[in-house]
Amino acid sequence: MIRVPFLRLTPLTFVLAVAACSDPTPDGAASPGNGASAEPSAMNAAAPTSLTAIPEPFRGRWDASAAACAGKASEMRLVVGPDSLRFHESLGRVEAVRAAGADTIALDLAFEGEGEQWRETRALRLLPDGRLVVDGRGGTANRVRCEGAADEPALTAAQAPRWQSSASGEGAGLSLAAAGGAPLLALFCPAGSGEIVVNVPAFRPVASEERMSVGSGGTVFALVADTAGDKERGGVTGRGAFPAANLATILAGAGGIAVNYGAQNSGPYAPPPAAVARDFLAGCPAP
Repeated sequence: MIRVPFLRLTPLTFVLAVAACSDPTPDGAASPGNGASAEPSAMNAAAPTSLTAIPEPFRGRWDASAAACAGKASEMRLVVGPDSLRFHESLGRVEAVRAAGADTIALDLAFEGEGEQWRETRALRLLPDGRLVVDGRGGTANRVRCEGAADEPALTAAQAPRWQSSASGEGAGLSLAAAGGAPLLALFCPAGSGEIVVNVPAFRPVASEERMSVGSGGTVFALVADTAGDKERGGVTGRGAFPAANLATILAGAGGIAVNYGAQNSGPYAPPPAAVARDFLAGCPAP
């Protein structure tokens, strides 16, 4: 078991719409005169319907042309998985999927790339000729499907977020970090308190919002969030009585672990390995 005290986790908030400084054009979006499509934005589609994952027709490997598919990966290469978009220099993890028409979906994404993190919404649209339109961040780009590559994984093991448990005299912790080490979610059981503390660095404090919910599928527990934010860890922290009846179920939930704070959501994330979850729970006795 890795011993990394929860209280020493480096705070880091997500920034909104940050572009990599080495590339002024948004990763995966074409600028006018550089292959941009003149077609109307898919953001203007009909009222959306929530989905649990990116639909199968959108998944696979896409690139600028058939020639690009056959050669070395170009800057337009995009791999679409059920819960992620992998561009040339960035990885976007899906936080929400909405169907906005028969052939259009809108995605809320948490991105990381070249040392930066940001959030944005993009739309994917399938054209009748089979091309994929990627719309967002001020640009629209068309791609063709790379045949025979539909099963390419959108995430490698090195790119996937990693869970780890920790223990100290202060209590037991369970944390999830992005591939670059940035914290995404942390749970902590202060020693002898009978409480649980949950921190999400990406959340922004809202003066009128005191409720934070943690859950998987239909199993949820609620915490009281500090409306002033968390100056020590960053983001927003909620705390409450240790949810002995629900936490083990949530940590093993096949649907993933998600945290909600007002209109903000983090996850769902794949659950931690069983051994990591057991180590954490062993250090979190009920009061």
